[in-house]
Amino acid sequence: MDRISSLSDDLIIKILSYNQTKQAIRTCILSSRWKNIWRSIPILKLTSDDLTSLTKFHQFTRLFSSRNTDIELSSIKLTVGGFNQTLIRRVISYALSYNHQKMTIFWSVEMRTEIPNSLFMSQSLEDLTLIGPARYYAQPEINSILDLPSLTTLHLENVILNHGNPGEYGGIFSKCLNLKNLTLSNCSINDHTPSISHPELSKLTPEKGLYSYANVVVPHLKNLNALDCNGRIKIYAPRLSTILH
Repeated sequence: MDRISSLSDDLIIKILSYNQTKQAIRTCILSSRWKNIWRSIPILKLTSDDLTSLTKFHQFTRLFSSRNTDIELSSIKLTVGGFNQTLIRRVISYALSYNHQKMTIFWSVEMRTEIPNSLFMSQSLEDLTLIGPARYYAQPEINSILDLPSLTTLHLENVILNHGNPGEYGGIFSKCLNLKNLTLSNCSINDHTPSISHPELSKLTPEKGLYSYANVVVPHLKNLNALDCNGRIKIYAPRLSTILH
């Protein structure tokens, strides 16, 4: 008996959760005991580079649909790359179909692309992290207002924000009604008079870049962490209690 086979199912599931889901599924060939154990993994880790065609994508989704539905997905992590925009949209839509609460996306497309609007139209998503490629590559763009009413935590890194309708209160964040924690790292906002306005935001972290916002109107803001930033930020935050810079 090998040492791995002597481990409990819960521990094996935890180990498999660190791997890409496609690799975890492949462990079913190791022994009869492992045939179904991957079906209880609570994390979906998917990369469009592994699903290089729509045929492979459909094969994966059919197989993954046989997972144990009694185990709720706690989070989804996607690595999106390549140039097949249709496949990228399919992968994102598939991930969103699980109505999970937490998603992390590493956007490794090395050309300027528009992030599909479907990513920003989830009713269940509460925690979203979106990380674009390193700054010497073209940054992905967000061109739609984020319609994420359940979202409380948002981390954006190396992305371009096209501010949406500048006449709408809150701009691109106006429909994130419950947003409390916003981090913008190496981001840029395309607007003649860039601003952040949100009635519920309590923590704002603009970091690692040049941020010159004309106005930051956040009446409930308590914590401002301006880390490694240049430029001036005009703030209306009567409840502000902590500033780190």
